[in-house]
Amino acid sequence: MTTSPSKGAPSRATPNAEEILLVTRARAGDRAAFGELVVRHQDVVWGLAWRLTRGRRALAEDLAQEAFVRALAGIANFRGDAAFGTWMHRIVLNLHINRNSTLAARHERGQLLARPDGETDTQPLLAHHPIPPCSTVLVSESRASSP
Repeated sequence: MTTSPSKGAPSRATPNAEEILLVTRARAGDRAAFGELVVRHQDVVWGLAWRLTRGRRALAEDLAQEAFVRALAGIANFRGDAAFGTWMHRIVLNLHINRNSTLAARHERGQLLARPDGETDTQPLLAHHPIPPCSTVLVSESRASSP
């Protein structure tokens, strides 16, 4: 691993031989190797998720967890053109962008999420997670604004 000239901290941009070996093993289906990659990168992934969600802990936790789930599902297709950390960064960023795009599209269609207390919830949700029917329901904006 190289050192960042500005801070003297390890740079995630250039993987070392050990990380390349872990990625190779993970690509071959070694879950323990993938687990080690998670341990090595979880703080950076969490920090990015925290910043993207503006400090909303539950959203950051969901975003970070989903990023690792996506990485596990796609590790066999990871080409290694970039460092694993760079790939993870892109996964987190893409998930965040997709989640916010889904919220914007719902808002344009006049659909908002209603919370059990009757207030409209505009917090973005991961589009691929089902919404539990007992806690939230999809309603039209006109119904949400009616008395």
